[in-house]
Amino acid sequence: MAEQRLVDFIKRALSEGATLEQIKQTLLAKGWAENDVNDAMTLATPGTSTFTPTPPTSVYREPTEKYSYSITNRGQVKEVKWTLTLIMSIFFGSLGVDRFMMGKIGLGILKLITLGGLGIWWLIDLILIATKHKFKGIEWI
Repeated sequence: MAEQRLVDFIKRALSEGATLEQIKQTLLAKGWAENDVNDAMTLATPGTSTFTPTPPTSVYREPTEKYSYSITNRGQVKEVKWTLTLIMSIFFGSLGVDRFMMGKIGLGILKLITLGGLGIWWLIDLILIATKHKFKGIEWI
């Protein structure tokens, strides 16, 4: 069974004027398995697709091309500019701005209230961001 997010992505791209072939090439270039793409295209375009459904594979990557859209669900990867986050962390990290930028609102508020954990949390986050630590749900660009 194809991922529902992939089917939704294809439907949205089609509504924006992309062709099935453009969508397929985009998804394959982003690392999606051809079986998953064909499955999703069959579900997204019932009766109009020439693609045949095949069993899904375990390879999963979120589309991040021109036709992608942002939703905040678990499993969603947010792309964050590393240099901007690092600069904001240096100057405003004790106020939690870096955590807000990464989409971690609750931790950002907590960091703001504690003034960066009295500087300790700010220093730890500064080191983690400077070394491009792999935060959950964050992809550095």
